[in-house]
Amino acid sequence: MTTSNAGTFPYTDEDGTVWLAYSDWGEGKRDRILMCVHGLTRQSRDFDFLSNELKDQLKVIEVDLAGHGRSGWLSNKSRYNIENFLRHIDGLLDYRGISKMDWLGTGVGGLIGIHLASRTDTPIRRLILNDIGPSLTINTVQRFQDKFSNPPAFNKLAEIEEYVRASYAEIGLLEDVQWSDYVIHSINREPGPSYTLNYDPEVLGAFKPENLWDKYDRIECPVLVIRGEKSTVLDYETAKRMTERGPMATLINIENCGHAPSLMTNHQAHLIKDWLRETEPLGEESEN
Repeated sequence: MTTSNAGTFPYTDEDGTVWLAYSDWGEGKRDRILMCVHGLTRQSRDFDFLSNELKDQLKVIEVDLAGHGRSGWLSNKSRYNIENFLRHIDGLLDYRGISKMDWLGTGVGGLIGIHLASRTDTPIRRLILNDIGPSLTINTVQRFQDKFSNPPAFNKLAEIEEYVRASYAEIGLLEDVQWSDYVIHSINREPGPSYTLNYDPEVLGAFKPENLWDKYDRIECPVLVIRGEKSTVLDYETAKRMTERGPMATLINIENCGHAPSLMTNHQAHLIKDWLRETEPLGEESEN
């Protein structure tokens, strides 16, 4: 697998400075960027497989939201919310000089994408939503928070692998080597013989009931919705409505998984590659 180039940038507001991390995949193609943003308890390395598959087609930027992965944790925990994540993304776009891009978001990363794509001056050309829609019920939010709000510490890698495989079993069928990568990228090594998951448990506060249909209806760019057929976050009725209103999204249901499809299989990567190729703006493919 091709290695990536990692970087960080400082974001400063009244609460101080937080360092936010990202990784670049692919050389050049600055005008053809895909930004990938993870779900609420995950981090950017979840996209490594997909980024490696797409690096010849696009420049891929994987982002760690604040409180996740290599990014810093916020001192003011109430700032873990979609609005503040949006400010961070705006800061990253300004820092990197990015005015146009495609966006792939899993879970909360997708909610951020809906907000961005609904702007009249949106930087998003195409939007991919991985198992997330414009509405979240209180029951969905409560189930998610109950499951992930109090992650334990671990003394052995075997313990954390068992926990991660059980907690994220809905992402679908993976090879053992992929599960190994998934686990290793999920943890921090603490002083002494212990490990913790590499997200701030307080980020769960960013997951709230949502009704973003008004924003979704304002989206004008092409939209792809990827849904796990057993998803408890994006039900089929909501996904179907997304194909019938607003941008009239293309819907792909992924068998044998729930929330959220891992995007770590050849089949899923090829589905995304094909859709990106089919929706390439006229003239741009030949120019690159």
